[in-house]
Amino acid sequence: MKKLFIAIIGLMALAQATNAQEKKEFYGVANHLSLGVGAGTEGVSVDISTCFSKYLSLRAGVNFVPGINITEDIDVEGEFHGHRVSSDLDIDASLKRTTFDVKLDFYPFPNSSSFFLSAGASFGGEKLATLSGHSDEAEKYINQLSDMGKYEGNYYINIDDETRIPIDRNGNATGRVEVSKVRPYVGLGFGRHTPGKRIGMRIELGAQFHGTPNIIADNAIGNINSAIKGEVDNDLVEIIDKMVVYPVLKLTLCGRIF
Repeated sequence: MKKLFIAIIGLMALAQATNAQEKKEFYGVANHLSLGVGAGTEGVSVDISTCFSKYLSLRAGVNFVPGINITEDIDVEGEFHGHRVSSDLDIDASLKRTTFDVKLDFYPFPNSSSFFLSAGASFGGEKLATLSGHSDEAEKYINQLSDMGKYEGNYYINIDDETRIPIDRNGNATGRVEVSKVRPYVGLGFGRHTPGKRIGMRIELGAQFHGTPNIIADNAIGNINSAIKGEVDNDLVEIIDKMVVYPVLKLTLCGRIF
C-alpha cells in the first residue's frame, strides 16, 4: 500500500510537471499557426501569424478597402484658354485599394497580460484615392466652341503660369492621390493573434507613416501640389496636405489552426 501511495504521488507530480512544461512551452518557435479576419480603418483584413516565443510573434496579411466614394466641391481659380475660371470643381474620390503588411508583435508581460507593442511596414496600395473632377464652366465653354465649329481638343485649365490640368470635351479631369510605397508602422493593443484557446479576439491601434500625399492629375504639366495650394480654397486639400500619418484601428477575430 505504501509503495502504491508513493507511485500515485509520483504520477501526480509527473503530470503536474508535464502540464507546467507544456504551458511554459506553448508558445515555442513556429509551433503554432493562426488565421485572423479583421475590420477597421485599413478595410477588411486577412492575416496569418506564428510565434517565436511567448514574447514575440510574426504576422503577415492583406487588407482590402472597398469602393468608398467621397464627393467634394472645391473652388478653382485659373485660366481656361484665355478666359479666367473661378468656379466649383466637383471632385469624386474613390478610396478602393489593396495593401500588404508584415508586423512583429512584442508581449512585454506574457504571464499576466495580452498587451502588445507592434512594429512593421505596409506595402503596396500607394494609390490612396482615385480622383475624377468636373467643371460645368469648362464644359459650357467647350460646347460653345463646338457649336461654332472651333473645338480643337486638348483643352486645359491653367492653375498658374507653369501648371496645366487637361480637361476633356465634357469638362472632366482625372487624377489620383499617392503616398509612399513602403510605409513604416507602429502600434499597440490587446489580445494574442495565436490564442491559447482555439478562438480569440484582439484590438489594435496604430499608425502608418506614409509621408505627405501627392495630388497628381493625369497628363498634367507642372507641379500640381505646389500650384493647388495657392489657387484652391478648400478644407479637403488642406487635410490631404497635412495627413502624413494614416491612423489604424482594427478589431480581429483569430483562430488557431494548430
